[in-house]
Amino acid sequence: MSIKIRIKGNKETNEYQDALELKQLLESSLDINSTNGEILIIANATLFGQETKDVDLIVMGNLEKYSCKIKTKAVSLNKEELELKERTVFVNSFCFTIETKRHRAEDVRLDGLHLLVKYNDKFSDATTQSENQKYSLKNFFIDRLNFSPYICNFIWFKNIGWGSIKELLGNNETLFTKHNYLPNTFKFRFILQLACIQQPPYNSKDANGNLKGYCSFNALRKNESFDYSQMESVFDIFEKVKIGTGQLTRKKIEQITRAYLKTQS
Repeated sequence: MSIKIRIKGNKETNEYQDALELKQLLESSLDINSTNGEILIIANATLFGQETKDVDLIVMGNLEKYSCKIKTKAVSLNKEELELKERTVFVNSFCFTIETKRHRAEDVRLDGLHLLVKYNDKFSDATTQSENQKYSLKNFFIDRLNFSPYICNFIWFKNIGWGSIKELLGNNETLFTKHNYLPNTFKFRFILQLACIQQPPYNSKDANGNLKGYCSFNALRKNESFDYSQMESVFDIFEKVKIGTGQLTRKKIEQITRAYLKTQS
C-alpha cells in the first residue's frame, strides 16, 4: 500500500520547484505507506484554448480509506445544509488549482472579499485570477473529457506564514471562514479544511434515515474517474508545443492542441 505522487512540468521553472515542495508537504502529512492512492501535480500548465491559460499548479488525486477530522459544514440528501462541527471526512478524490505568490506580507492587502497583491507599485486582483484559473481548467476538462470534476482553487503564499495571514484576515468572520489562502507551510488536513469551505462534504444516511457518523469528500461523481496517463500525455504535448513554438502564432498553437485533444478523445 502506498500513495504514488508524480510531478509533470518543466524542471527549470519556479513552479516546478513549488511542485517539489508541495510533494514534500503532502508526503510529510499523509501516511503514504499505509494508504493507497495516486496524486498528479502538474507545474506551470498552459491551457491552450482557454481565456485564462496559465495555471501554476494543478493537483488531482484519488485516495483509498483516508480520513481525518476537520471542522466543517456538510450537505445531505437534496443538498440539505448541515451545521458546522467537527466531522470525520473520508477523502476519495480531489482536484485543485494553486496560484503561487512570493510576495511579502506588506505587499498584500484586502479590498472587501478580494485579495490584492503588489506588482511594480500597482495592486493586482489575485482572487479573480485564482477564480479564472479554476473555470479555465473546468472548461478544459469539459472539452477534453466531456465532464469536469469539482475544482477547488487556492492561493499559496510562499513567503508568508499563517500568523501573518490571520492578521490580514483580522476579525472579519466572513473572510476567516471563506478564504482560500495557504501559508508558506501547511499539512494536507489544512488544505482539505479550505476545500470543504468551497465544497462541503456529503453526509449520507443509513437504512433508517439517520445521518451516518462520517461524510465523504469527492471531486468526481459516480462513474467518473481520472485517467492519469491520459492527463500526462495531454500536458506532455502541451509542453512540447510551448518549447517548439518558434514563429507559430497563438491561434496556430491552439489549433494544434485542439487537434491533438480531438484524436485522444
